[in-house]
Amino acid sequence: EWLAYHYAAASLKSLIIAVDPHSTSSPMPILELWNRTTDMEILLWKDADFMPRNEEIRKKKAKIPQVSIKKQGFDTQKSNERLKLHRVRQKEFISSCLLFHKRKERKWTMIIDTDEYLVFNKIDQHGNESEYKESTKLDKLKRDILEEVQTIRKDLPKVGSESIAEYAEKHKLELPWKIEPCMSLP
Repeated sequence: EWLAYHYAAASLKSLIIAVDPHSTSSPMPILELWNRTTDMEILLWKDADFMPRNEEIRKKKAKIPQVSIKKQGFDTQKSNERLKLHRVRQKEFISSCLLFHKRKERKWTMIIDTDEYLVFNKIDQHGNESEYKESTKLDKLKRDILEEVQTIRKDLPKVGSESIAEYAEKHKLELPWKIEPCMSLP
């Protein structure tokens, strides 16, 4: 479902997946089907494809503040170490993935989990919208960008008339993209 949706909505053409090394199942049969029957390039990376050697992992884990681990509700040393390894693994995967796509000269990339979907957040035909709650932590530039995004939402295309990728490409020289090439979407 996730693959089909993003293939259609975001014109997904390239995908890199890192499966949890402790996973008992593999997405390979599904990925091979998509690789054979579409124009998508799907790669399944193992830890050896992006993780540093053990000594480097130890150094990177040591840099993660203990307080951030405690905020997550982890009490035991074993849990702390697993969460630290997860954080290192996630950062290494994202960095390697972005570098891979940069070398391939991709126009745009998206870092997204399988429980997240990129969708148009359009104001409905009756003018109803669910506005983003304003945070006191936002600086003036981010407030201006958020206000511009709220305005843009009114002009989003009808679902099915163009993909999110087509819309982003067409408007890449406009706000908010022209001043913020990396958008963190709320």
